[in-house]
Amino acid sequence: MEPDTSTAVFWQFFALGGFIVALLLPVHIILFHAGVDLGLLEEDLSTFDAMLAWVTDPLVKVYLIVLVGGALFHGAHRFKYVLFDLGMRRSYRKVGAFLYVIAGLATALTALVALFGV
Repeated sequence: MEPDTSTAVFWQFFALGGFIVALLLPVHIILFHAGVDLGLLEEDLSTFDAMLAWVTDPLVKVYLIVLVGGALFHGAHRFKYVLFDLGMRRSYRKVGAFLYVIAGLATALTALVALFGV
């Protein structure tokens, strides 16, 4: 029986997604909720015009795509193994593939919206 080499790739998606979210999400939360009080931001980003100006920056678009994509792939992998632990042992690979496709499509949709405003 040959070893399943695709499992390592999906564990890397899980690890990378978890790392990205664990690194960026606290910074994102602190920046948006306490950025003005800490002197990190000049203006409050809670208004629509300020948020629109922030989101139009190309580097911010890439940041949002990476943040959302990392969270989606991490969550898809985690949910796949939750289903495995709950007893879905025979079809969890098919469900996992479905979850990864959904995460990939959602990441692509995020990229389309962020880059082109579709």
